[in-house]
Amino acid sequence: MPILTVPTVAATGSEANNISVLTHWDTHEKSSINGPALYPRIAILDPSITYTVPARVTAEACADIFSHLFESYLISAAGTHVQDGLSETLIRLVVEHSLTAIEQPDNAEARSTLLWVSTLGISPFANAGRNAGMPLHGVEHPLSGIYDMAHGRGLAILSLPYFKQVILADRPERLARMGRHCFGVTAEDELAAAEATIDAVQHWYERMGITERLSDFGVTRDALKRMADEAVTIGGRGVGYLPSSRRLNAEDIVKIYEACL
Repeated sequence: MPILTVPTVAATGSEANNISVLTHWDTHEKSSINGPALYPRIAILDPSITYTVPARVTAEACADIFSHLFESYLISAAGTHVQDGLSETLIRLVVEHSLTAIEQPDNAEARSTLLWVSTLGISPFANAGRNAGMPLHGVEHPLSGIYDMAHGRGLAILSLPYFKQVILADRPERLARMGRHCFGVTAEDELAAAEATIDAVQHWYERMGITERLSDFGVTRDALKRMADEAVTIGGRGVGYLPSSRRLNAEDIVKIYEACL
C-alpha cells in the first residue's frame, strides 16, 4: 500500500527516505530495513503540530538530525562539493534554530526550519555519491535497544569520543572544515581547528541540556563487549566491522563506549 507520512517531530526524516528502524523488544536487538516500497508517496509537513514537542525531546531530535548530517559528511569520498555545501548549510541551521525551538516551542520559524532540515538531512539529496554510511548509528542502536535511552541522546553522548578516537585521528581536516563552516571555528591549524570543533559541539550539547554519561542510564562496563559485538553483527551487516573512516571492530567500539561511562 502507498505510504503517507505526517511527521510529528523533526528528527528521523522518514518522510523523505526509505529507511525504517525496528526494535525486537524480546531480544532488545535494534536494526534498520530499507527498500523502494518504504519511500512515502505523500508527506505532509506541518510545523505547527511540532509545537508541543517537549524541550528534552527537541534537543534529542536535533542531536539525531546533526548525526544524520555529520556521519556521512566526515567520512565522505572526495569531490562531494555539492553534498558538502548542503550538509554544512543544514548543520548550521539545526545549530542555529535548536535553542530557539527549545526555549520558544511555538516559534514558527525555528520549528519549520528544523522540520525542513530533518527532511533533507537524511534524504538522497544530501548523501548522494558520498559512498559513506552512518557508523555511529550502528554503535548507538544497542544502547537504545537495551536501555531506556532516547536514540538522539545516545548519539550525542557517543559522538564526542567518536570524534576524538576515530575522526580526529583519520580525518582531522573534515572535522576542521565542519568547525569552520558550521560552528565559527577560526583556528588556521587543521589539528587545532579539529579539536576546537569538538569543543564547540560539546558546548552546543551542554546548552541543549545533553550532559549525561552512559552510566546515568545504567550502562555498566560488563555490558560493553556484548553491545559492541551486537553493533558489529547487526550494524556491520555480516562483514565483521562497521565501515567508518576505517574499519571499526568490536574492540574499537568498546573503547568508544568506555569513554562515555
